[in-house]
Amino acid sequence: MKIPFTISIIFFLILSCGNPSSELSAKEKHLITESVKFTLEKYFADIKQNGLTAEFKYLDNSVDFFWVPPGYKSSIGFDSVKTAIERNAANFKSIDNKWETLTVNPLSPQLAYYTGIIVSNSIDTGDNKNQIRLIETGTMVKRTNEWKLLCGQTNIIE
Repeated sequence: MKIPFTISIIFFLILSCGNPSSELSAKEKHLITESVKFTLEKYFADIKQNGLTAEFKYLDNSVDFFWVPPGYKSSIGFDSVKTAIERNAANFKSIDNKWETLTVNPLSPQLAYYTGIIVSNSIDTGDNKNQIRLIETGTMVKRTNEWKLLCGQTNIIE
């Protein structure tokens, strides 16, 4: 059993190190960065216009998806995230999220890592206004020419 495991480790190391010719060019990195930033901005604009359920079209509905929401100590899968969004969506009249900072690091033509600080302003159905700052890190995956949120974590900044 140790031989296949060792072979798989060697194979992983070879693939992860890659060779210089497979690295992204500066132009490719720039295009991926701009495309991911555009998607994340559109994501927030759609939530502002259509509410929390607008998130669904930006989440990668696959077995690989997971998220660690604020206050959670472990990740939850797509179905749990969907249930939580559906349960909470009716509690808000408006949600306006803005990136205070956003950094995108392309990993490949299909993967990019991002991190940033979000300022979230919301008004609930009781007309209570709330502003919170969040820190978010995540990985975006390109699926059929669209960037989707694959995994990540969001925490409240106190």
